[in-house]
Amino acid sequence: MEPEVTILSIGTVTSNSSVNNQQVPFDQKFAERMKQILLDGAAPLNSTPDLDSIGRFAAKSIRRNGKQYYQFGKDTFERDTIISGPAFDPKSIVFLIKDRIAKEHWINENVIQFRNNSWPEIQTIVCDSIAEQDYQIYQFLGYLQSNQ
Repeated sequence: MEPEVTILSIGTVTSNSSVNNQQVPFDQKFAERMKQILLDGAAPLNSTPDLDSIGRFAAKSIRRNGKQYYQFGKDTFERDTIISGPAFDPKSIVFLIKDRIAKEHWINENVIQFRNNSWPEIQTIVCDSIAEQDYQIYQFLGYLQSNQ
């Protein structure tokens, strides 16, 4: 028969041990991963975030002489804005919107004349265009990741 051995226990073993379960916050992991993808190990040039690098795109409703107009462009935070969203390149979103709205509605480069009370449809078009730009940027980052 074997002798009984007593082992000195220094702590309790649990499945939820803080030593085994340390996690880095998502923001920090995401920032580090983006630096790795975009900079390929090089040090970033600017250590403080550039808050102006991401602009805002907006659609503004204008009513004149009984006609409904919508103006698209960089958000100037004026009244009558029906939708606004973040955009890396606000000018390129106008081109995405031009693909979705027929030529006969366009008055100039960034203004359309549309039927009255059509702002929900315009909001949907702008929202889809902003989402498409986000998707294109995501695809580009995926391309950079796969071709490291």
